[in-house]
Amino acid sequence: MSSPSRPARRADRGLLILVGVVWLLVAAGAGFTYARLDAGVANGEDMVVVPGGRSVIGSNLTLPNRVGAAFATLDAFAIDVDEVTNDEFGAYVAAGGTRPGDWSSASPDPGTGAEAVDGVSWASADAYCRWLGKRLPTESEWETAGRGPIGLTYPWTNEVAVDAVPTGSAGASMYGVRDLTGGVWEWVGAVYEPVGAGMRVAKGGSADQPTDLAYRQVLNGNAVLTVGFRCATDVVEDETLPNLSAAVFRDDFTSSTSGWGTFEEPGAALSYDAAGTLRFSSRVGTTSTLVPAPTGQLGDAEVEVTVSASGNTASAVWGLALRAAEGKAYTFVLGDGEWRIGLLDGAASEPLRVLASGPLDFDLEGRHLLRARAIGPDLWFEVDGALVGNTNDSTLTSGFTGLFLQSPSEGEMDAEFDDIVIRAGAGRSFVDRSGS
Repeated sequence: MSSPSRPARRADRGLLILVGVVWLLVAAGAGFTYARLDAGVANGEDMVVVPGGRSVIGSNLTLPNRVGAAFATLDAFAIDVDEVTNDEFGAYVAAGGTRPGDWSSASPDPGTGAEAVDGVSWASADAYCRWLGKRLPTESEWETAGRGPIGLTYPWTNEVAVDAVPTGSAGASMYGVRDLTGGVWEWVGAVYEPVGAGMRVAKGGSADQPTDLAYRQVLNGNAVLTVGFRCATDVVEDETLPNLSAAVFRDDFTSSTSGWGTFEEPGAALSYDAAGTLRFSSRVGTTSTLVPAPTGQLGDAEVEVTVSASGNTASAVWGLALRAAEGKAYTFVLGDGEWRIGLLDGAASEPLRVLASGPLDFDLEGRHLLRARAIGPDLWFEVDGALVGNTNDSTLTSGFTGLFLQSPSEGEMDAEFDDIVIRAGAGRSFVDRSGS
């Protein structure tokens, strides 16, 4: 059978222009939930754009049909808000496409037009999306559209088990994608973990068998009555949006003239070490010390640094700071057996307010890579390449990036910082102080 003719009205919809997406995370018991503030709709289609970047895929749940958690780096893409309906697929059938196996004729049964189509093979789903100038979403894209960059378990919560699955907008993801679980299983395109030859992956579960979004059902690709799909497409990113891949500052601390404000006081000191590190020392009696990097103020930014801690790490706190200005800053620190994201406010009754925290499963002694990121109100903290936590706060919008240390309750503590890199939006000048 010849390929169905493609509708002319969608002929130019293959590439879309990225529009903004804003979302909010709110603490909620053992997990967290979110409220979606706004979502972009691409070129008037019923699609939303998911910004490019790094996101968590897979799962740390020791259960079958899942792959271990990992990071995926994706380009921006657009994805259908809803699953493809019987009426939409009917237009494809009328143009010469293969009808679903449960249809009694070339048209959907009366009264079912708005329901999600099912009984569609992987090949038919792929052909339908291509007929529209789109494609099936990759497995990583599908999960990211539902789980966001932090890898929620379900689109609306991070709880491991849920009693009920909300439908429609009530169960939408932070990007506004609806019915990713509890509707029909959904075919995906390229997978992030290989499956056998000729096998395909379906995600999300059906109304009778909803699943968390990391669950992957491996099937042979034939039509199944509970399996449908949605489409995705590439987008062209708006270059005015922040691109945090652009480094604006780098320093390996091998030169003592690279611009850091060294000092030595009875309770604290900052100095260049002969081994090529920046040593930050703190003693009992000192409160909090923040040292800004020799760069200008930034809004959306990311900073990473390698740090080795020694001494009384059990009660000291050390790490990074973002948007430091007028006595305030966001802090991303380790200490006292946990990670913390905090708001430092020297004028407040509670100078260092914890916004989010959690336990650590590794020894604080030794060398660790810390990375902190602030985009709009959203704050992320990674240690050794793994996301340890995130939160949301809109108090601060810009400021200096730097290093932070809070003195131990007893004894002393040293933190040696090495190889700092600061990234921000494109178009800023780059300063390399390595070996200067």
